[in-house]
Amino acid sequence: MSTINPVLDARYVALWGWEYGDGADPLPSAVRLAVEELLGRRNECPDEEIPAIDAELVRLLTPYLAPPAPPFLDDVERALDHMEPETPPSQRYNRIVRIEAADVLELRDPNDGQGGGPADKCRHQYVLGGGQLWRRRLPPETVGDEWRDVPGPVRWERMEQRPPAGSVIDVYALAARDMGVTVVRRERFCSQGPDGDQVSFFIRGEYVSADEAGDVEVLAGPITGAWWEVPLTGLCPECGGDLQWAEAGLVPGSRRCTSCASIFSVGR
Repeated sequence: MSTINPVLDARYVALWGWEYGDGADPLPSAVRLAVEELLGRRNECPDEEIPAIDAELVRLLTPYLAPPAPPFLDDVERALDHMEPETPPSQRYNRIVRIEAADVLELRDPNDGQGGGPADKCRHQYVLGGGQLWRRRLPPETVGDEWRDVPGPVRWERMEQRPPAGSVIDVYALAARDMGVTVVRRERFCSQGPDGDQVSFFIRGEYVSADEAGDVEVLAGPITGAWWEVPLTGLCPECGGDLQWAEAGLVPGSRRCTSCASIFSVGR
């Protein structure tokens, strides 16, 4: 799989991108082969043929779609109504916002800064992913979605402590759709040795036997859109460097640390 059509629902992408996940293939083998053949054609065909191929992909995959996410429980909206009674949602400091595939709880402190309305306050966002609550802090809407002194998308951080029981964040965590997360592990390199297959990892510029260095598992996320677009800044478990795309000459999902050159694999 090398082409993803952003027009198609994320549930379709989850089906044909199964090879990067875990568990049993959700598609029968005949359908899997047909999908792979269509994706191969889509990579090479003229642009005018893509809509017809996409329509065939939809036809093949629709019977195997996971059910859509259930709507949010009314408890979340009731909690928000209680915080700001008789205030239209568009004028609230606290609300549910849609970010790609996720419904995100967004809270703003009315006392943040000097004067102004909701658009002039920093945004504290919360979303559930991988069974854990994640949060990030964005600048005011008047500034944009990136901090001026830190270029690039703002990364989500896992909350180490559960929010107070009964708080709007706790109510949200109980009601929210549980998004997936991106998992970072060491890339496995296999070679033939005198005692059979040998597995090694590429750590800080050299190959190290898997018997000497254990694997790692770092969670990044949550996956609000495409899993391969989750920012991997500061996530290298070796040095804390940034992980960037490194699939050329390796395998899909490979990422290399920009600081220590260690190689990792990402998936869901």
